[in-house]
Amino acid sequence: MVPVESDRDSICHALDALVLHHDILRAVYVNDKLEILGYENSKKYEISEYDVRGHVDVEKEIEKLCSEEQAHIDLKNGPLMRVALFETDFGKYMMMCIHHLAVDGVSWRILLEDFDSALEAVKSGKDVKLPAKTASFIEWSKALDEYRSSEELLEEKSFWNEFEMHKDENRLSIPEGVRSETINRYKTVKLSEEITENLLRRAGYAYNTQINDLLLASLGIAIGKLTGQEAVSVGVEGHGRESIHKPINIDRTVGWFTSMYPVELGCSGNTETTIVETKDMLHEVPNNGLGYELLYDTDLGSCVDVYFNYLGEIDSENQNEKKSFSVGECVSPENRLPGIFSINSWVENKQFVCEICSNLCSDAYADEFAKLYLEAVTQVVSWCVSQKKQHITESDMYGLTPLQEGMYFHNELDHEDQSYRIQESFKANMR
Repeated sequence: MVPVESDRDSICHALDALVLHHDILRAVYVNDKLEILGYENSKKYEISEYDVRGHVDVEKEIEKLCSEEQAHIDLKNGPLMRVALFETDFGKYMMMCIHHLAVDGVSWRILLEDFDSALEAVKSGKDVKLPAKTASFIEWSKALDEYRSSEELLEEKSFWNEFEMHKDENRLSIPEGVRSETINRYKTVKLSEEITENLLRRAGYAYNTQINDLLLASLGIAIGKLTGQEAVSVGVEGHGRESIHKPINIDRTVGWFTSMYPVELGCSGNTETTIVETKDMLHEVPNNGLGYELLYDTDLGSCVDVYFNYLGEIDSENQNEKKSFSVGECVSPENRLPGIFSINSWVENKQFVCEICSNLCSDAYADEFAKLYLEAVTQVVSWCVSQKKQHITESDMYGLTPLQEGMYFHNELDHEDQSYRIQESFKANMR
C-alpha cells in the first residue's frame, strides 16, 4: 500500500505500460498450465476505487476491501493483477496485488521501479520508455527444461543424494501435547534498530558470513532449545535466478523464479560451532539449491517441517509512505502454508522483522518458538560483534592454493590491524 498523488487515468496509463512490457502479467493458468495471452486478448488488470473518508474504522475497512480484491483474482480467466485506489482522510493510497504464480520478490522490485518510471513519464507528458527487456519467462522455462538433463546438473546429484539418504531422520520433533488443528496462525516479532544494524553491517566480519548464514544458525539454535534435537531439516527459499548450462539474461525478467531446497541445520547450543558449521554447510550447496527440485520429483514437505526465507532490505520501497495500512489477507484461510513453522523475514524501517506462520501446534508453542528465535538471533549477532579478529573457516579455503592457505591463516588479524587487506586480496581471487 503506497500513497499516490495521481489521477486514475494516469495510473491506468502506467499500468498499461507494465502489462505491455512484462509478458507474465498477461498470464492465465488453464488446466494447471501457464499460457501467456496477447496484450489485446488479455484482461490486463482490474482497477477499483473506494472512498473511505470519514469512515469510523478506516483501517479495518481498507483491510477488508484489500482482502476481497485479492480473493477475486481468477487464475483461469485472468487478470492476475488487481489494483485498488483508496481516497482517505490522509490522502490517496494505492494497493497493487499480483498472484504469486506471476511474481516473486525480485519481480516486485522490478515492477515497482517500472511503475514509478512509467507514471512519472505520463505525468510529464512524455512517452513511456521502460528499460530493455531481458529473456521472457517462457524462454527461461524452456532453458530450465534443457538444464534438467545437462552434465552440470547431474554433477550435483552426489551432494543431494547424501541428503536424500537421511531425509527422514531430522523432522521437527513436536510433543504430542502441543499438537492442534490450528492452521495459518501468524506472529510477527522484531529486533531493535541497534541489533539490526549490527546484523546488517558488523556481524558478518567475524566469520566472513552472509546474513542468511547467521539467521539460519540462529534457527538451528532456537530449535535445539525448543525440542532438544541435535539436527533439523529446513526448507530454504532461494531467488532461483542462478546460472545454468547456457547464458540467459533474466536480470529484469518478471516471474516466479523461486527455488526451494533442503538443508540440515545443527542444533548445538554452542554459538560459535553452530555459526561455523552452518556457514560451511550452506557454502557447499551447489548453485544456491536450484538443482534439488529439478533432480527429485518429490514434495519437500515429505521431509521438511520448517521453512525459511530472508527477503532482504525493503526500506527503499516504503520510504515515502505517509501512513501504513494493512493489505489484508494475502493467503486464503483454506490454503495452508507448508510446514509446522514457515518463516519470512526482512528488514524494514531499520528493524529486522520476522513473520512466523505456524500450523498444527498450540499458540503457546508457536509463541515460545518465536521468542527463542529472536533470542537466538540476538545471541548470534552479539557473539559475532564481540569477536576481536576474523576467524577463517573451511569454506574460506575453497579455491586457494596451499601457499595462499598458509598466508591466509598467518594473516588472521585483529580488526585494528590494517594488514587485513591481505585477506581481502585473497577473497578477491576466490571470487
